[in-house]
Amino acid sequence: LQHLSHRVEDDPGSQFVLEETLGLRYKIQSFDSLATLDRALLQTMGMPNLLIADLRLGDGISVDYLKNRAFCNQPPIPFLVISSLDDLDFLREAYRTGALDYIAKPFTKNELIAKVERALNLLIDQPESSAHAASARRSWVTIDGPRLRVVGKNGEFVSLTAKEFKIFSLLYHAGVFVSRATMLEDVWGDVQVDAKVLDVHVFNLRRKLKTIDLKVAYHSENGFGLEQELIAHHSLLNNSSDLAPPINP
Repeated sequence: LQHLSHRVEDDPGSQFVLEETLGLRYKIQSFDSLATLDRALLQTMGMPNLLIADLRLGDGISVDYLKNRAFCNQPPIPFLVISSLDDLDFLREAYRTGALDYIAKPFTKNELIAKVERALNLLIDQPESSAHAASARRSWVTIDGPRLRVVGKNGEFVSLTAKEFKIFSLLYHAGVFVSRATMLEDVWGDVQVDAKVLDVHVFNLRRKLKTIDLKVAYHSENGFGLEQELIAHHSLLNNSSDLAPPINP
């Protein structure tokens, strides 16, 4: 199965490595600027399964471009960030915007392959109903990254803590159930955290999101997922009896 990946990179050396490493495994479309990517998305090419973007390009910052798409209620693009920049604030902003992973230059071919495979495994081979639910949900909920807020269709919003926002952003951009192990790894990284800590953050997040008709659901085999209260009877697994809260309210 080939997956359509868009790659935005203006460094010739990195372009060659990316094309040589991924070109035999996936169908790739390459762009050297955000402007050419944007034109392609608007005109003919449709949405990729995954975007691999250099953090800094000649015509802008890729994370800012993706954030602006969210503010304009355009469909979110699952993405990985590549950069030689070792800056904590940029890393935080990339993850807040929904980056599935960060690849530091210089990188090895095996590291690149493993991280792309991991990202695609989070996004593909999910029930068709989950894709429809994600599309409906994203049409009226916006992530306000700089203010750590989630904004509803009528302008109502909830303010989140940094950890709550990171959890929500992960679920929002994945559009599918995310396992507990993946959430612990993506939200806390190498820091060892008890699963009960995650449960507390999810409980607080659920309580806040309920005010704008969003629900964090839990499935024993698949993990956590976002579910709009108004479409509860068409849940991400199309089986509401399988859903249960992660902890008692």
